Amino acid sequence: MNTEYVYPDDYKSMIQDLFLVKDLNGQKIDFTEVCNKGGKQLCIKRSAKMNKLLSNNSGDLFFEGTCSELKQNRFFELIMPEYVIDGQAKKTDIWFLKTVGTSRFLHRKKCRRKTAREVWSGKSDVIKYTDVFSVVENFSTVQKTIKREVHVIKVFIDNDGDIYFEWLDPSTSQEGYSYTQELKITVNNKKVIFWSWLESIVGKSVEQM
Repeated sequence: MNTEYVYPDDYKSMIQDLFLVKDLNGQKIDFTEVCNKGGKQLCIKRSAKMNKLLSNNSGDLFFEGTCSELKQNRFFELIMPEYVIDGQAKKTDIWFLKTVGTSRFLHRKKCRRKTAREVWSGKSDVIKYTDVFSVVENFSTVQKTIKREVHVIKVFIDNDGDIYFEWLDPSTSQEGYSYTQELKITVNNKKVIFWSWLESIVGKSVEQM
């Protein structure tokens, strides 16, 4: 009987460029790992203690932990919508929100900004617009709006292909970022379409950015 411990064929490439999200202090997890091994897909029941929650720059989640079958640390990807954690079935998104304090969506966007490509920098005229953004309140993601009057100082494309810009508030010197939307903005007391204005300052069409 072959009792060799099975790793996925893509294990080494799968765990490259991971960074720490949260220490998990040994939470117990029971799950089925799907391994691609030698052209076959194997489903293997696992039990492990999770020591660290990690992520890659795409926002995919992993944990480093001690697998009971291997008796040493290894990495696992958290890809299922639900897991048995500390003896209870838990939705992955809700568990992540309560453990980390932010949503999976906001986490993914943050990760994908890590390798964003800058397409313009400078200091635009002040633009006025209504910013729509998400925050976490009482373990729920809530959409909020705020009116902003800011200089655009940089424009980026994240590794999801979404455009966002960094801004500077001239009245408070606060800096932040906003993701672009189908909206009208006010520049020099004139209402203009955001995308047309963006193309005018970058000097390229959106498709060429």
